[in-house]
Amino acid sequence: MLGGAPAGAVEGDGGVETSAGEASALPADEASKGKAFWEDDGPPAASAELRASRKAVETKQRVEVQGLTSETNQVFANPDGTFTAESSAGVERVRKGDGWAPVDTTLVQQSDGTLAPRSAHDVALSGGGQEGPLVRFERDGRAYEVFSPWPLPEPVLDGSHAVYKAVRPEVDLVVQVLPDGFTQNLVVHTPEAAAALGTINYPVRTDGLQVRTEDGVTALVDDGGRPTFISGSPLMWDSGPSDAATSNTTTARSAAASSAETAEAVDPVDAVTPHAQSRTALADVSLAADKLTVVPDQNFIADPGTSYPIVIDPPTVSAKLVGWTSLWSNSPGTSFWNTSHALGVGYDAYVDNKKVRSLFQFDTRAVAGKKILNADFSAYETPSAYRSAGLISRTGFLFG
Repeated sequence: MLGGAPAGAVEGDGGVETSAGEASALPADEASKGKAFWEDDGPPAASAELRASRKAVETKQRVEVQGLTSETNQVFANPDGTFTAESSAGVERVRKGDGWAPVDTTLVQQSDGTLAPRSAHDVALSGGGQEGPLVRFERDGRAYEVFSPWPLPEPVLDGSHAVYKAVRPEVDLVVQVLPDGFTQNLVVHTPEAAAALGTINYPVRTDGLQVRTEDGVTALVDDGGRPTFISGSPLMWDSGPSDAATSNTTTARSAAASSAETAEAVDPVDAVTPHAQSRTALADVSLAADKLTVVPDQNFIADPGTSYPIVIDPPTVSAKLVGWTSLWSNSPGTSFWNTSHALGVGYDAYVDNKKVRSLFQFDTRAVAGKKILNADFSAYETPSAYRSAGLISRTGFLFG
C-alpha cells in the first residue's frame, strides 16, 4: 500500500481492522498519535533573574536576585536590563532561618553560660572555669574544639572580644570572634612573662575531621579530604614605638620602669589591634590530633627593641572559596591565608625591613559565561606612612 494503514491492517471508523478482519474497539490514544511530541508546550517558568529584571524595569530601581545571594556575593538586576554582581573577600552575611542577616560579631551570653556572636559562623566561647572548651567551632556537622592550658576566669566582654585576664602572671588571653572564625590572642605584658611562657600547648579535639598540613597551611579536613577549617600562621607583634623607648633624655632604668608601667596599663583589647608601626615576627606552630603547639620567637621576645605588651595570635577560620593573603619578602614560604593582621603593599612601615604584596580571591561563579561590561575593585585603607591598603575588599561586575 502507498498510504493509509500499514500492510496487513485496514482502518475503520474509530478503530483499526486487522488483516484477520477483526476491528479494535478502542481508538488510538493521544500518545499513540504522537500528540505529546507535536503539540506546543507552554512558556517556561520565569527565572529568578528574569523576575528581578522585570521588577527593576517596572520600579526603575535595582532589585536583588534572591536566589544568587551567598555569604559573600549579591547579584542585582538593573533598570536598564543589565546586572551587577558584588563580591566580597570576606563573609558579610550569614543564614538566619530562611533569610540572611548581616554579620554581627558582638558576643552575647547564652542560657548555658557560653558566649556566642549575634550573627556569625557557629562559634561558642567558654564562660569561664575549668570544664568545657575555650572555643568550640562547628561547621556542616563537624566541630573543632580548643581548650585552654590554664584555668579560665569569668571573661570580660568587649564587643567581639572575650578577655580572660591573668591566666598566667602578666598574661591575658583574648579570644576575638571573626565573621568566619576566631583568633586566640595571648597578650603578654612583660619580657619576663614572655620568657616564662616557653612552648604553649593548647589541647584540641575534633569531630569528623583529620589534620592535614600542606605547603605551610594546616587544615582540618573531612573524610573526603575537603577542608572545613584552616589554621593560619601565628603572628607576634609588639606595641609599636613608645616615648620611653625613643626619648634621649630618659635613663635606661627609668625607661625600663616606664615601659613596664605602660605595658601593664595597656587595655588587652587595644593590644590585639596592631599599631601601624608594630614590629612583627612569626611563631612556630604545629597541629596534631590532640594538641595545638605554639612556640614563640625567643629572639623577638628578648630583643631590646621589642615594646611590650606583645601579642601571639594563632587564628582559625572556615575554609571557603574567597579570602586574602600576603606575601612577605622575608618569609616567602609562610602562608598568611585569611590572616587577621592588616594587609599592605610596599614597605611594611619600614620596621621589619620587608616588602609586602597582598592578594585577594573572589567567588566569580555568578558571572561565569556572562559578557562583562565593567569591573571595579575597592579596598579599605588604614592609615600608614603611605596609606597602604587595609583588610576589607570588594569587587563588582557589571554584565549583561
